[in-house]
Parts: sequence; structure tokens; C-alpha cells
Amino acid sequence: MAGFLMDNNIENQFHMPLSAKAFQEYEQLQDIIQEMQIQNENQDSWHYIWGSQHYSSKIFYMFPYKNLTPPSPFLWIWKSGCCNKLRVFS
Repeated sequence: MAGFLMDNNIENQFHMPLSAKAFQEYEQLQDIIQEMQIQNENQDSWHYIWGSQHYSSKIFYMFPYKNLTPPSPFLWIWKSGCCNKLRVFS
């Protein structure tokens, strides 16, 4: 990100020619970039929406369901650890 922001010729970062709408957005981006202050001593870092800097596929897939609570009977069945005996070849 710092490399993108430090590039003096921002036009090199985009495919030209731009549509009218894309050009307006390009000008808005230039205004935002000019207002940013770059800190060269710090490296870029990622922060995920679950509050960690480390990616975990388990957390990624569980994140949408973190506020869901299943009905009590489902919890009882799950905690019991019982499963039906399946007869495949009788």
C-alpha cells in the first residue's frame, strides 16, 4: 500500500482511457491520497473483521454464525454424542 501511495505518477496504477464515471472516482482517489500521511517506518498489516491479524479458515467460516443460537433440543442431541446405527449392508 505504501508503494502505491508513494508512486508520484498515480496514472501508472490504472488502465487508461477511463470512462467519465471512472475519471470522477479517479479524481476523488487523488484527493484522498494527497490528504494521507505516509509512515515509512511502519509496514503494512492486515486486520481481519474478527479482530485478529492471523487468518484461520475455521474462524472465517464460523464468523457469520457467531450470533446464532440453535434451539435447545439440537444442543441436547449434539451434547449426547449419540448417533443412529446405520445399517448399510444388512
